[in-house]
Amino acid sequence: MKRYLRAHLDDPNLGADVLCHRFNASRATVYRLFHVDGGVHRYVRDQRLDRCMTELANTVPRRGAVRAI
Repeated sequence: MKRYLRAHLDDPNLGADVLCHRFNASRATVYRLFHVDGGVHRYVRDQRLDRCMTELANTVPRRGAVRAI
């Protein structure tokens, strides 16, 4: 599930409901699997922030770069 989430971070609807449908799992199962990470929403948010930080660190400074990321 984590691999799926990381591959689809651009999807604005990404969350527990998507995982339930995609993996045919109950909400309780999904929440239990992500409990250690602080929940699905927190995991997705943290992955998005990590990706942004990496892109910012590897981007040549230019006008509009932050907005594009």
